[in-house]
Amino acid sequence: MRNADAVEMRQRLRAAPQVAQLAEYVDSLRAEDRGYVPDFDPLDGGVDAEILFLLEKPGPKTDPANGGSGFISRDNDDPTAEAICRFMELAQVPRRASLIWNAIPWCNGTTDVSPAERREGMLRLGALMM
Repeated sequence: MRNADAVEMRQRLRAAPQVAQLAEYVDSLRAEDRGYVPDFDPLDGGVDAEILFLLEKPGPKTDPANGGSGFISRDNDDPTAEAICRFMELAQVPRRASLIWNAIPWCNGTTDVSPAERREGMLRLGALMM
């Protein structure tokens, strides 16, 4: 998502039917003020996805304050996104069949994960799965 137009288009799609509930979930996580919580990519499957790819924790580059897109996306300009995109293509996983998220949903400036942070993240997954 090197192109600002691609990011803006995704921001406009945040209210689309397949991601509106997910956007509300993100808003609730942001209200906890634990760190930056990126949005789901509205070009993925959203609530209709059949497969959830769960990563560990968003990196600092997802945060727009650090030059990131603001989304968890296979189209981000970073090595993790590139690897995910390549994997999805090799595994022939249709984009609309998948959703990418993190077990720990917030980025707090470090890639380290404490046991308490892991527990708190796991508690938030229940709301996502409903």
